[in-house]
Amino acid sequence: MFCMFYFSIVLLWHYALALSPNSPYINWTQEYDPNLAEFALEFASAAYALNPVPCLKRHGAELIQRVQIPCDYVKDE
Repeated sequence: MFCMFYFSIVLLWHYALALSPNSPYINWTQEYDPNLAEFALEFASAAYALNPVPCLKRHGAELIQRVQIPCDYVKDE
């Protein structure tokens, strides 16, 4: 029972740190750059797309090699 109480206190402390303004979990020093966000979104989209070439061509990038590894550990897909 003491272990469960201690775990609850630690968990609450962890969430309190995450919500505080001076939290190390939140980076308040970086300004939002919409151009960088759009640039990164295109490459993230390419990583998950069935055909990544259109996403890469917008920024002049090309696909050199693509490797797909099945990762359905539960075998339900």
